[in-house]
Parts: sequence; structure tokens; C-alpha cells
Amino acid sequence: MAEVVRTTKRFKVIRKRVSEYQGNNFKQFEKDHLEIIPEIDYIWSEDGSNEQGPLILITNSQTDIEQFSDEELAKTELLIHPNSGHDNLTKEFVEKVNFPIILGNPIRSHAVVNYIMSALFKHFVHFEHQKEWDPNREWNRSLLKEKNILLIGYGHIGKLVHQSLGPLVKDIHIYDPDKGHSELKLEDRNIVIVAASLNPTSHGLIDKKFLNSLPTDFVLINPARGKIVNQLELMEVFSKNKRATAYLDVFENEPYSSLDFLGLNNIMTTSHIAGVYSGLNSEIVKYEFDVINKFIEYYDDLNAFKEHFSDLLLQNKLRGDYFL
Repeated sequence: MAEVVRTTKRFKVIRKRVSEYQGNNFKQFEKDHLEIIPEIDYIWSEDGSNEQGPLILITNSQTDIEQFSDEELAKTELLIHPNSGHDNLTKEFVEKVNFPIILGNPIRSHAVVNYIMSALFKHFVHFEHQKEWDPNREWNRSLLKEKNILLIGYGHIGKLVHQSLGPLVKDIHIYDPDKGHSELKLEDRNIVIVAASLNPTSHGLIDKKFLNSLPTDFVLINPARGKIVNQLELMEVFSKNKRATAYLDVFENEPYSSLDFLGLNNIMTTSHIAGVYSGLNSEIVKYEFDVINKFIEYYDDLNAFKEHFSDLLLQNKLRGDYFL
């Protein structure tokens, strides 16, 4: 096996913004760990950076890409976006730049699947602590093996959902036209799980007509993108159909208000927490570390680097006028 010869260049890692839930110490934590890489200097810069290149940019879903000057972008050789949501990275921006943009889908995928599984088990398998022996041994529940699932989206999260729930349920029908699953089957689907990205083909997909085509006692779980669901039409359907239940972690407008779903006790809401977990900060930095290290290792062969991260390269998700 040929010895890997690392580049001797030094890179400035520029971080523009961190999310509120990451805590006050995250920037120092990130700096301490990324600077273990010999070729890296870490810079926190809320405003424009005058650092000399080459630069590696780290963004999140709240980063305003207008912050980046043309001069800054000209010195940039890699952008790491350790989130799955990338609505702030526009088509025009991605087509304009010459450097690879690597997304962070794997960081939160297991956590989101845990959220989906938790919602299902809460709904179908929840039990109470019994302080004393109950001779009736009653547990009025239906089994998941009797349920048919519609899984919308077959990316990192969708595939994990399929692997996890496939052995437990009667049937999983996948809807993801880009992956060759173009039939939208609704009539006998007891459970709808949304694991898709937001694009023109998914925007408003779940509307009144969609929901009224399901069995009356359906369960909807959406930890993906709020605008995939027409929220007003969802509320109209759920106000009339009290047998249906929804578990929503994302919304058309965030943060949502308690008044948004007033009186709709069959809609369970959480505050965009599906991808949050106790080890998240460590996993984010580990992911960034691995991507940067691989970039330096492949520095003289950028195509090999892109191939290594082909499933996470944002440029590969561009389809005409939108991203998958």
C-alpha cells in the first residue's frame, strides 16, 4: 500500500456561527480538537475574515452565506456543513463556488431514527408501571406487525428506518421518486413517516387530500422538514378526525406557538429536538475532524476526495433548479 504523503500547507478553519443549543463552550471545544490536526489553525469570525488562504469554512443552517465575500470564497478550498438541512446554501451559491461542500447527514441520522421509533413505541407499545399485581393482565394494544408504513424519503434516515422497522411491521412502502420509488401508496397505510428533504417535489406533499386518503386511525411522524406538511390543512383534518395522531418535530414556521395547535390534543409537538442528543457536540467535531483529515490526505487528488464523500457532496444533490 502506497504511503500517504500529506500536504505541507496550513489551512485556516473559519467558523462563522454556532447553534444556540451547542452551548457557550463549543467554539473552544471545536478549536482545541481541530487544531490537533497539524495543518490547521482555527479562527472564530462572526464578520468577514481577512485571513490569508487556503481556507476551510464551517457553516450551519443559520449561517448567512451573504457574510462570505468573493475574496473569502476565492481563498476557500472546502466547506463543511455539519447539518442535513441546507436551505441557506442556495443553488446560485453552490453553482458559483469551486470547492466541495460536504454535508453532515450521518451526525444526526441515528438520533432522528430514535425519535421516530420513540414516537411509534409511545403510541403503540406504551405501558404504565403497575405497583401491584393485576390478575387481569390487560394490555389493550395492537402490534406493529399488523401495521403498514408509508416511508417518504430513502436517504440516510429513510434507509435506517427501513432496516429498523422492516422486521417489525407488516409492510413498508417507500416513496422517493429520485431513488426509483415513484408510486405514492396511501389507502392502507396506518403509519406515515417523513424522512425526506424539502424540495419542489416534496413541498406541501402532505395536504388534506393526502391525509383523507389514509385510514382514519393513521399516525403521522415528521422529524424532517416542516413545509412538507401543509400545516393549515393538517389542522383542519385533525380537528375533524380525532382518531388520527401526529408527532411533529418540525413546522412551517419555527419556533411554533402553543396557540398554533390549540385544542388539537391529537397533535404532539416537540421543539426540533429529533437530532439532538447528549453526545452531539462531540460527534460534530469528530465528523469535522475526519472530513478535514481526509481532505488533507487527498489534497493532491480532489476527485478521490469527492468520490469518498459522494453521498454527502452537496453538488451531487443538485437536480436542475433544486436540491434533493
